Amino acid sequence: MKNILLLLILFTGIVSWGQSPEIITYPNGDKHFVVWYNGSGVNKTVTKRKTYQQQYQGGRLQKVENYKNGQRHGVQEEYNRDGNILRKDMYTNGELTKKLKYSTYYENGQLMEDWFPVYKKYYENGQIMILATTEGGKEYYESGQLKRDGDKEYYESGQLKKDKNKEYYENGRLKKDKDKEYYESGQLKRDGDKRYREITETEKKFKKWCEENGKDSSVVKSLMEYFWKEGVVKLECTTGEDGIEYMFRPNPERKRKTSFQIYDIFNKEFKSIFPEIDNFSTDWDDAFNYWYDKQKNECGF
Repeated sequence: MKNILLLLILFTGIVSWGQSPEIITYPNGDKHFVVWYNGSGVNKTVTKRKTYQQQYQGGRLQKVENYKNGQRHGVQEEYNRDGNILRKDMYTNGELTKKLKYSTYYENGQLMEDWFPVYKKYYENGQIMILATTEGGKEYYESGQLKRDGDKEYYESGQLKKDKNKEYYENGRLKKDKDKEYYESGQLKRDGDKRYREITETEKKFKKWCEENGKDSSVVKSLMEYFWKEGVVKLECTTGEDGIEYMFRPNPERKRKTSFQIYDIFNKEFKSIFPEIDNFSTDWDDAFNYWYDKQKNECGF
């Protein structure tokens, strides 16, 4: 008798839950909703509902909603216009209890972000950009090369860029270590509050030349002599409208303007070794006069 009663209860449940869903259409006849019910008459309640686009939009699924006693209960899903899932949540008796999925997309339909179970972000070409983990996450370049892994950062070439308190140049040389900073050449740039000027290869060669030729490396004129020998400050001997002959017209005002012009042309080279130089200093005047006589004789002006 008990077995018969149990079968009757199960059969009644199957009939109740096995009812065919109701299809509700748009005014033009396209499928809009598919709805499942439980019970009948005044006791009839919605248990599940699916929402669709119109056919001219693609007719794709837009929502899946599950209900219990008139409240959201179970998995709820939402899709974008292309049919890609946007979010998936779990509800219990009307309350959100767990977020299962949340996604965003590029205009081309490619997945941009996926928040659960771990955060992921992608480039528009589909290559992973960020992968969050409990260890701090990973980040990638669009090429697929690892960009960041926890506390470590990398150049796109694969060379280590940063590791905790240390930073590196792409050539592998140390850039920063706590309170110390270095130039890309490896020379010390800063130690605490004390700063250092980088000694360039040009400066090294200039000082060596001064030693070999008995010149004073602390004066600008010596650097002008060195640059003249190296051809750095030599100008092409041209005449006419676009030439340099006008620079040597025999009057003081023209020579003063030529001094300013030469300073503007070559100040970057001079400042790399004499950072405090300016075109009003006696040091510059001596250097310019050396150049003026050399260039004038070179061109025969």
